[in-house]
Amino acid sequence: MHSYLKLYSVDPWLWTFYNQLSAGPIPVNLSFTSERKKRLDNIFKISIPLWLMNYLLSRLTGGDLRSDGKADEVAETILKDTTLLPLLLEGLHEPDHIVRARTAHALEKISRTCPGMVTEVIGQVIESALHDDIPMVRWHMAMIFGYLSYSNDECDTIFSVLYTLLQDESVLVRSWAIVSLCILGTSFEREKGCIVEKIMVLQDDESKAIQSKVQKALTILHNREKIPPGWIKKK
Repeated sequence: MHSYLKLYSVDPWLWTFYNQLSAGPIPVNLSFTSERKKRLDNIFKISIPLWLMNYLLSRLTGGDLRSDGKADEVAETILKDTTLLPLLLEGLHEPDHIVRARTAHALEKISRTCPGMVTEVIGQVIESALHDDIPMVRWHMAMIFGYLSYSNDECDTIFSVLYTLLQDESVLVRSWAIVSLCILGTSFEREKGCIVEKIMVLQDDESKAIQSKVQKALTILHNREKIPPGWIKKK
C-alpha cells in the first residue's frame, strides 16, 4: 500500500488517475502514455493482491523470510479477540510465501498460550505441515504439534504426520519433529516405543545437530528426564 503514498511524488497524473478509479468511472480526459501505463501495471501488480487480502494478513506482508515482521503482534491481536482466527487461517493459503510463513509463526505463538483454539483447526495445521513448500511453514507446524493435547484417536494421526516430518529435507523441520515427538512421548506411554524406534533412524543423520537432538531425545524418553527449556518456547 505504500505505493499509493508515493504516487503523487512520482507523477501527479497517476495520483489523479488513482483517485478517479476510487471515485468512479475512468475520466475520458486523462491520456495514457506508455510510461504511465507501465507504472500503473507495476502499481496494480502490488496493490491488487493487497486489496483482496484481509487487514490482518496485510500486516504480514513485506520484507523477507529473515524477519518475522509483525507476526507476534498479529498473534497478540487474535489472543485478545479469538473470533479473528479465521482471518489468520486464510494466510495459510496465500500465494505469497512470506505471508504463509508469518501466518505459521503467528499460529505457533497462539498455540503456546491457547492450544485449544489451534486444536480446533488441526486439519489445516496438518495440511500445511505436509504440503507447504516453505520449510519455515513446516517447522512451525511441527512445533505446534508438541503444544496441543489430543484424544487417543487424534494422536494416531498426529504421530503419523510427525513420523513423516522426520524425513523432511529441512534440518529444522526434522529437528522440531523430534522435539514434538519427545514431548508427546512423555504423555503417550503406549506410543513411546514406536517414537524411540523412529527417532533412532536419525542417529546417523547427515546433520550433527540432528544427531545431537536424537541423543538428547532418547535420553529423555528412556530416563524420564525433563524437557529442556529451549525445546518449549515461552508464551
